[in-house]
Amino acid sequence: MFRQRFVVLVLGAVTLAATAVHSELTAETVAGEESAKVRELMEKRRDVLAKRVEYLTVQFQNAIVPFNKVLDARDDLFAAELELATSSDEQIEVLRSRVENLKELEELFEGLYAKGQADAPTKLLATAHRLAAEIDLARATSVTSQ
Repeated sequence: MFRQRFVVLVLGAVTLAATAVHSELTAETVAGEESAKVRELMEKRRDVLAKRVEYLTVQFQNAIVPFNKVLDARDDLFAAELELATSSDEQIEVLRSRVENLKELEELFEGLYAKGQADAPTKLLATAHRLAAEIDLARATSVTSQ
């Protein structure tokens, strides 16, 4: 009688443990699938934002949209790329790319301003965006070097 109860208790404990492990594995699988789905959606969003930058750049070059639309679109794209970065090194690389990209735009507008083809506020906006990007990069690199 005691032996039967003991066996029943042991089997019950084993069943509960197996159920708990199965539940935990199922939860991990679901979380992994959700993470993969979220990442896939984030990548699709980044790709859509990249196409938006391309379209707005062409429209800007054809004098259809103002420069600040292109800047905003590029900032949205870099923000999406930052969200996808999985390590601080990847984040810093995205921030460096953003700084370089904005330096090029700033130089472009300095040249256009010198030729009288761009106004001072637009040139200053390009500089302000580049400085904001450099601040973000400096903050990120100071955090990783500590």
